[in-house]
Amino acid sequence: MKNKIGDKVNNHEYPWIFHTNPFFLRILHKLTDFITLRNWYVNKYLKKIVAETGKNFTLIDIGCGSGNIIVPNALKYKEASFVGIDKTNGNIEVLNSFREKYKLKNIKLFTEDILKTELTGNVDIITIITVLQLIDDDTSVIQRCYKMLKAKGQFLIYIPLKEKRFFRWYNKVFNNWLKDQKYENVHDTKNIYTPLNIAEKLNQAGFVIIRSELTYGNFGKIYYELYSFLLHLFKKNIFYTPVVALFIILLFPLFLILMSLDLAVRNKEGNGLIIRATKQ
Repeated sequence: MKNKIGDKVNNHEYPWIFHTNPFFLRILHKLTDFITLRNWYVNKYLKKIVAETGKNFTLIDIGCGSGNIIVPNALKYKEASFVGIDKTNGNIEVLNSFREKYKLKNIKLFTEDILKTELTGNVDIITIITVLQLIDDDTSVIQRCYKMLKAKGQFLIYIPLKEKRFFRWYNKVFNNWLKDQKYENVHDTKNIYTPLNIAEKLNQAGFVIIRSELTYGNFGKIYYELYSFLLHLFKKNIFYTPVVALFIILLFPLFLILMSLDLAVRNKEGNGLIIRATKQ
């Protein structure tokens, strides 16, 4: 039996309770921040950027999803302004429910293409997390971000790189059994990056790279491949839920150790890349 939850997750369709009681959205954010290594890296970099920028800032999150960046920071920095842009109606709808429930006047939301928005410049921070690889004209998006930023403005970008697997069985399992549940297959990845070609795109737009860090090295790969397999197994068939939940609980301490090690070491190679750049 196919698990309809898998389709809803991939298509950003949220249960009604997320709209009637947005408290559950906060629980979702805290859970994903806790269990997702990419979020550990993003929050680490963003915290440093905000500390240097000051509390009165403007932040645009392109491909904001359900608001992992916007929501916690809008609650924390009431004097700052946040703009979320996402082409998926489900994401913007659930964020609107949250904004109305908590009366957050410092959040603006747009359901449209970043290249078609009428947003002007003078922005302090722009984030684009695991989104650029899904955009056809990524060069134009990078150039648009450069124009919107004020001088010394900060650009935080996270992208997946061409993946190298730690476990040999991982690709075989996904290609033969779980291919229809992979987010990248559902949403059609347009661009495959290397540290060199993304650096070239940023430099050509005028950005100066402050720091570039490889993520998901060997420690991160082990964590990701085990966790991702279990997550996609749940999305594949709802009857696997008890088994998946049991294994996640049993492996959770191992996941935390592997994530901490990946964050602590300087990876010489990895399946992800986080870049902090600035507009001169």
